[in-house]
Amino acid sequence: MDVFKELMVREPGLLARPIEELAPISFVGAAAVSAYRSIVSKLADLPMTEKQKAKTLRDGQDAGEMLLAIETRIGELLPVDGRAAGTHLQDDSGKFEGSEQVYPQVFGETNQQRYKKAQTARTIANNPEAVAAVIEEAKANEDIPTKTAVVNLVRAHAEHKRRKEAEGKPKPSLVMTLEQTKYINTLEGVIEDLPKLPPKDWTDKAFTHARGLWRIIFSRGELFNESSRGSISE
Repeated sequence: MDVFKELMVREPGLLARPIEELAPISFVGAAAVSAYRSIVSKLADLPMTEKQKAKTLRDGQDAGEMLLAIETRIGELLPVDGRAAGTHLQDDSGKFEGSEQVYPQVFGETNQQRYKKAQTARTIANNPEAVAAVIEEAKANEDIPTKTAVVNLVRAHAEHKRRKEAEGKPKPSLVMTLEQTKYINTLEGVIEDLPKLPPKDWTDKAFTHARGLWRIIFSRGELFNESSRGSISE
């Protein structure tokens, strides 16, 4: 905590440093923010004056804001999404590969951890509105802004947008209803049982009866001669 606090105070040009230097500073900052959050969550029970408690909360919020500023800068310095650019990482199991132009390695992280850090930094850099909203909410709730809160807010907004778009699309109907299936099965049964050609010789009585049955079939299928499916349901 003290190391990161000193950096905030003594390094006004901190964000101008190269990404190789900002990555380890971000690592220290994440640890400091985690420690501040732990202390702030127990602040009411600690033997401190109100003034000391207020200062501790303010220091923690400053640390959280500085960490978000550092992550924003790292995200700006990173190239476009490595996965899209063909430079994404793979972990030891072969899931990610290629370490060029990605989040610098700090204290021996795996490639997969570096890839996730890069994605987090890009998300923070690409969503300044979410960063500002998290900072404001933390101030209002006497809390500390975090990287996780920003990522979660961005995901929530994306999910909300996806649902809204889905609501505007027509819902796909079932392939066939039970009633439709029964109707088609009956038609198939009729076609299967009906000879391809009628008998050559007919008595008058049999021919009249067969013609009447065909007229019924024609009348029941008359709507299928229409040009559109919509006319059948009208």
